[in-house]
Amino acid sequence: MELNRQPEKSVYKEFVPYVVNVSEIKFQGNPETLSNFPQWVWYTVAAPVLWGGLDNKVLSSVQQEIDVTYHCKLFEKAIFSGFESQGTVGWNHTLWAVPQPDWLKLKAELLGVTLVDVDRSLMVKFGLQELVIYDPLAIDNMSVISPNIPTHLIYAFGVMSNQKTIAFRADQKIVEHPRVYTFEPEEYIISLSSKALKNQQNVAEVASRMEEL
Repeated sequence: MELNRQPEKSVYKEFVPYVVNVSEIKFQGNPETLSNFPQWVWYTVAAPVLWGGLDNKVLSSVQQEIDVTYHCKLFEKAIFSGFESQGTVGWNHTLWAVPQPDWLKLKAELLGVTLVDVDRSLMVKFGLQELVIYDPLAIDNMSVISPNIPTHLIYAFGVMSNQKTIAFRADQKIVEHPRVYTFEPEEYIISLSSKALKNQQNVAEVASRMEEL
């Protein structure tokens, strides 16, 4: 699986910038639940990818910085709702995964990302939530949905900007297809963004003056 692989042309050759390879997880046999695979930490980056600027450039930088491999599993039945994009619903069916030993460094790296767009007066960071969902592997294996569906803990990265927050509700009960909501921005993000935007504006001014010399 590759995200948005679009070649660009130069005078020398055609090349693909910031290619992010995501390896699909294929289960052996017929496992019943994700609890059969304690070696994986499961998470979703759908909200940051769709609305937070987590693009190939950022994902590629993270991958190179900490030498981590992205893995994913596309489930037959939807896990989430609301992650539709350009007519596709793939993010509603997808979980990403990372081996347990790599989780802490991946989490720290993604939470350390800060994206600043001076022209739009926008600063974006990523937040993280724990989310208990109905086990998607168990649901895929059910011909009839049972009232005793096993659950599984996953992690969900959200979007925290000086304009809005996009995240799951912290008080949301377990539902079949959880979705994210838009909230008011966090006060500390607003404060942090004012400093970050000011610094970026100063850098842009210095660069502009250097170009005029």
